[in-house]
Amino acid sequence: MNRGKIIMLVIGIMLLVIIVTIYTWPKSNLWYLTLRDNNEPYDVDFLYELIEESNEQVEFTEISDFYEKSLSKEDSNANILKITYALDFDSTEVHELLNYVDRGNKAFFIVKDPPKLLLASLYYDSLRLAELYKVRNLPYSWEWEGDREEYDSLKAAQQAIYGDLDQIFSTRTYTTIDTIPTSIGETSTDLHYLVGNNTAYNFEYRHFYFSDSLNFERESLGKLNKFENFFRVKHGKGEIYFHTTPLAFTNYHLYREETLEYAKAFAQYFNNGNVHIDKFRHYYRREYDSEFRSGRSPHLPSSPLAFILSISALKWTWYLSLAGLFVFVVFRSKRNQRIIPVISPIKNNSLEFSKTVGRLFYKEKNHKRMAQEVCQYFFNFLRKRYHINTKNFDELSKQRFLRLFPHESRRINIIAHLSVKSHKKGTEITQKELEDLYEATRYFILKSK
Repeated sequence: MNRGKIIMLVIGIMLLVIIVTIYTWPKSNLWYLTLRDNNEPYDVDFLYELIEESNEQVEFTEISDFYEKSLSKEDSNANILKITYALDFDSTEVHELLNYVDRGNKAFFIVKDPPKLLLASLYYDSLRLAELYKVRNLPYSWEWEGDREEYDSLKAAQQAIYGDLDQIFSTRTYTTIDTIPTSIGETSTDLHYLVGNNTAYNFEYRHFYFSDSLNFERESLGKLNKFENFFRVKHGKGEIYFHTTPLAFTNYHLYREETLEYAKAFAQYFNNGNVHIDKFRHYYRREYDSEFRSGRSPHLPSSPLAFILSISALKWTWYLSLAGLFVFVVFRSKRNQRIIPVISPIKNNSLEFSKTVGRLFYKEKNHKRMAQEVCQYFFNFLRKRYHINTKNFDELSKQRFLRLFPHESRRINIIAHLSVKSHKKGTEITQKELEDLYEATRYFILKSK
């Protein structure tokens, strides 16, 4: 073998070793507040999955643009869910969101720093807000004329009034390394910030702090320790919810049973309509005004339509589009028979939901709780399929079951024994017993089909 072939062979072996090392190297988790749709400890994909699987008739969509382009004007019973670290809107998005909620929809914002302009808009009417902050050139008649100081854009106005907003629509920080309780109504759980498997760190929790003189009308729904961290405000026919503790809805905490119940208590406030997951990164947009336009180019047309008509190809495209629209209206103006809609059958997600909860308990190695869930599911099956009263799987129920399956006494005894054992205090269910219970119940369910 010549020298060149030896070099190529060595390079090939090194590349193979590098590839194998990359694919077999243990992956480390990201132990910081990421809040993405991913499977890291402090991501929130399990919350999305849990909400989706617990609502069988609900459609889930993603918002990936500004509200005026994303929200349907036909919705009247839908939900918006936004989970992030900090959030703020410009005046256009506040206007679109308030109109959307006014029709009966609900908006849920789980953010450490809530949108202050939205809170201010829920407290003041639009004209009063414009008068207080002297904002001009804003949508829907937010104009101010006078000799006092004025601002050409919402961003400049908000920078000037940020101190005022912080005084009346603000959050406060509560820093601790210890476990801290949080609750929604009667449902409570404990939170802590863990980095790695066993290392606790200080974490800055946020809670609402409103001026006592503000008299902000809201309904308090939850607390973080003794501080308010969850409330709702009614607007028109709908409601807007604010929550300052996204840590409570992360994958790491939802793997714990008590925090799972906390998330379920939160989800109970949702409408029974569609859910829109807001994954768009909102930001300020400068208003399109004459000063901004002339500052960029004095030859820029005065409006978007003037720009289209200034170019021959675009002008004829515009005219042909109008002509085509006119022809379409003329020929489609006659009454047509309405198309019979195709109604899809309701999808049953009960099995997928059970699998999700099962994965949760399996990761926690909570064999006893899983055995209780398996027994409950099987007893419901017996009651519906064979009309056997299984509220208490006593000797009478067992004998009736034996008459149906006289040659399966071993499996029936396993189910009877482990159903009693799983509800006894101080007892544990081993993995082998859980596997035997699963095999026995699965056998009868499959045999009945």
